[in-house]
Amino acid sequence: PDIYLKAAEKLGVQPDASFVVEDAINGVKAAKSAGMTCIAVATTFTAEKLKAARPDFIAGDLFIRGLQDCDEGIKKSPKAFAFGI
Repeated sequence: PDIYLKAAEKLGVQPDASFVVEDAINGVKAAKSAGMTCIAVATTFTAEKLKAARPDFIAGDLFIRGLQDCDEGIKKSPKAFAFGI
């Protein structure tokens, strides 16, 4: 979780007010260990495999049509979203 904790620190946000978009099982685990909301993207691993890492959301691919696709994450951490975390 160190990289995610460092990113939150640099952005000046609390980990629980941040979210991560990840496509790797270990990345999802790291984000959750850091106390962050995690959106898992099923590009490298299947949604079923990612689900075992307990992300908050699972997306089918990296394509985001608009802010509504990440609405819950944005509501939880709007400052982090603005900086691309």
